[in-house]
Amino acid sequence: MFCYLICTINCIFRGCNDMRFCRENIDKQSYWSIDDETIKTTNNHFSANLHKNWIDAYVTVNIYILQYNSVRVYFDSQNDKLNRFKLSEESLVFDQDVINKHLEFKFTQDELKCTLQTDQQTVDIYLNPFNIIVTDKKGSSVKINTDQQLVYEHEGKEIPTEQIDDWTDYFKNGATAVGLDFEFPGKNIKLTGLAEKLTKLNLDDCDSKRLYNLDKYSEYGNIPMVYAHSPEEMISVFWINPSDTFARIQTTDESRKINYISESGYADVIIFTGTFQEILNSYTELTGKIQMPPMWALGYHQCKWGYKTQEMVEGVIQGLEKLNFPMDTMWLDIDHLQDSKPFTFGYDNFPNPRKLIDDLADDHRHLVRINDPHMPKDLNHKQYKEALELGYFVKNSDGSAPFEGSCWPGTSSWPDFLNPKVREWWASQYNYDVDVNGTAPNVFFWNDMNEPSVFSNLEQTMPKDVIFYKDHEIREVHNLYGLSMTASTHQGLINRDQNSQLKPQRPFLLSRSWGPGSQKFTWQWNGDNSADFNNLLKSIAMTITTGMLGMPLAGTDIGGFGGNPSVELLVRWYQASVFLYPFMREHASIDSPFREPYLYDEENQIRMRNAAVLRYKFIPFWYTTLHVTTLTSIPPIQPLFTLYNDDEEYHNNEEQFILGESLLVSPVVKEGATSISFKLPPNDWFDYHTGERLNGLINRPVTMDSIPVFIQNGKIVPVFSETGKNVYETMKNPISLLIAVNEKGHAEGDLYLDDGSTYDYLDGYLLHRKFVYDNKKITMQKYDDELHLPDEIKNNYINKLIIYGQEESIIEVDTEIFFNVSTKSANQNAGAKQNHIGIINSDSKTKNSYQETMIIGILAMTFAIVLAALVGYFIFHKSSINDIETTINDNTQRQYSEIN
Repeated sequence: MFCYLICTINCIFRGCNDMRFCRENIDKQSYWSIDDETIKTTNNHFSANLHKNWIDAYVTVNIYILQYNSVRVYFDSQNDKLNRFKLSEESLVFDQDVINKHLEFKFTQDELKCTLQTDQQTVDIYLNPFNIIVTDKKGSSVKINTDQQLVYEHEGKEIPTEQIDDWTDYFKNGATAVGLDFEFPGKNIKLTGLAEKLTKLNLDDCDSKRLYNLDKYSEYGNIPMVYAHSPEEMISVFWINPSDTFARIQTTDESRKINYISESGYADVIIFTGTFQEILNSYTELTGKIQMPPMWALGYHQCKWGYKTQEMVEGVIQGLEKLNFPMDTMWLDIDHLQDSKPFTFGYDNFPNPRKLIDDLADDHRHLVRINDPHMPKDLNHKQYKEALELGYFVKNSDGSAPFEGSCWPGTSSWPDFLNPKVREWWASQYNYDVDVNGTAPNVFFWNDMNEPSVFSNLEQTMPKDVIFYKDHEIREVHNLYGLSMTASTHQGLINRDQNSQLKPQRPFLLSRSWGPGSQKFTWQWNGDNSADFNNLLKSIAMTITTGMLGMPLAGTDIGGFGGNPSVELLVRWYQASVFLYPFMREHASIDSPFREPYLYDEENQIRMRNAAVLRYKFIPFWYTTLHVTTLTSIPPIQPLFTLYNDDEEYHNNEEQFILGESLLVSPVVKEGATSISFKLPPNDWFDYHTGERLNGLINRPVTMDSIPVFIQNGKIVPVFSETGKNVYETMKNPISLLIAVNEKGHAEGDLYLDDGSTYDYLDGYLLHRKFVYDNKKITMQKYDDELHLPDEIKNNYINKLIIYGQEESIIEVDTEIFFNVSTKSANQNAGAKQNHIGIINSDSKTKNSYQETMIIGILAMTFAIVLAALVGYFIFHKSSINDIETTINDNTQRQYSEIN
């Protein structure tokens, strides 16, 4: 949570002009050239020494071609006075096998330049002045150092201390800044990235955008990567540096430019080329892909800073139960801790936490507890005492230990998570025989305040000269703190099951601070936000951007953390969250009024509950989409331009998004809105609620009940037919297929399910099917990775086919298509049930990567509905397909009227 009360009085947040490293270097230009006598090449490495203003700069440029269509440009120095922290060697962030595998290239040289050539890229290295142009096979390009803004301060030049009110910033290592400029040619170039910022999807020009994790709204995490995109261009630049960094963005008549300047570290950059999908896959091959999350984490989460007693928490659960509001996870903020101390329970206000945990477990629900990094200065506190004795805390600038600052428990110290031994120790604190929870596999954790946040200090964080592992100042490694903490917590959640007799569960962890590589360990939310429509709107861009930067498991506090949302805003936020946030949590500040759904009038209770129920209904589609993300890193939420790149308009769209490449969602995010208007992507789309076929520019009326969702023609979307009180209960329900046929009567889509919680899916215990609807037949095909059906879903089946586009209105067909039958038993079952529509084709051949094909014919949907003047009735239609005759009763097919 953001300590905005303290910050209002004490916090000063600095900009570029307040810090020498940025102020003196952001505009600095030098004349750089290559000493051509120092050029060295092997079949996979180019290097050369540089001159600055015609004098040897003792700086070397190194260029490598990496796997997955990427190019690395890295600068170092032969006489550096500082033992710099090299992020590229940190295995928490980078797969060392990938970043150190260099591909061969063809080398040529003439009087003006050297050229490195592969099938995918051309790298032109101009000698005088020194600059680099990377061009991919499609023609997308980026120019490096064309403005001659390369900075590499390695001489150890002494610089004076900086005084900011009562605080002093010391620079014992002198001037250490690095920087570089990039230019993206093209008149229509847009830049997207540099998460986390409360900003538009496409970045505006700015003098300096800071990339430094702070306890400040929308500044908690950072990934210094940017996409340059237009209908003609797609290329990305990833700045590899965890120190305090500023980015300047500028527009010229012919290009967009970005200039990075960092306080320390290396000038180290990777250029990713290819399509958006190829770029993101390249990035996550380097930094890691997400693991399959537990299914329950996609359900609804309830939280508030201000649940001060166990009785209050139990009352919230009961209130949601009474409203029949689905919920999977209850959260506890610092209220539940003993004097705000991590790893504790405050038994005065939470006298029987075991009962709370067990009651949730009995209902197949979960508890998430906050656990911050600040250890209270208290020798009776187990973790503080151990870390102090072991020397595991961050040290003062003179090397004395430990550094002390103020946070929620009072005077505190912070573990040095850069040290592998500290991470191992921290992980051990989650063992069931150590944790105050005891053996509680339904309890998970929330790492907050881990930028790190230090009260009553400059910028509410640690002084930049405190010492970390291997004598690195935090100045060099600041943005790694949250990532290294969550890597340790994540490992602890894995170890606790391995060290017990319990079956290992997939961990769940939420972190406020994050960076490149965090996706391997944690979910993320946008931190503290405000209760206004602007924050709701900007959450679309924030969710899209974090996904584009490899961090797709994200969310935003529903309703806004700070402030008091209007009923309209809260309802709209719940509605938007159904399809926008993988992480669906309502959370609020201690100073915000309680806003649990059951506290509102009946009409708005129903609206919020309907949104939550719709979320649970679509969990099979969410889960299937995230399975794809684990394999390809394609985020579940995408902007329109990554899928429809050819249209300039989609590069400017910031209010609509695509879920799972099948659903277009246009949440109502403007106060008092009565309609939405936008341009649909090519081909036909169907209104999910009404079945209306739509294309082109549309204008749709909306009410307070509206959740505008559109299904792309040619797609099949799996959903639960009914929902329960949580994911566990909902998983027991059969599946419906939403089938949106194209002009040829064709549609297809996938369904992926597993037990939702364990690692058995890695051994093939899963359901993975492909559905193809064609010529009024549906084909179900099994993927090779499905070896065994998990017990949790082996008796499940498809009970409804809901077809869009075959008639003017939606058609619903009742059926029974079981997942656990062999071809033979499926034939027997089909013949035995009158209402089982279709047959299994036992002569189907294996195609592509599928092991088994089942053909289920569907009745021709050609009968009409007749309405009497006072009594409506169906005229039953009897049809035969593939020699199977089935009678349709009045529950088998019906037309929908409009549903808000």
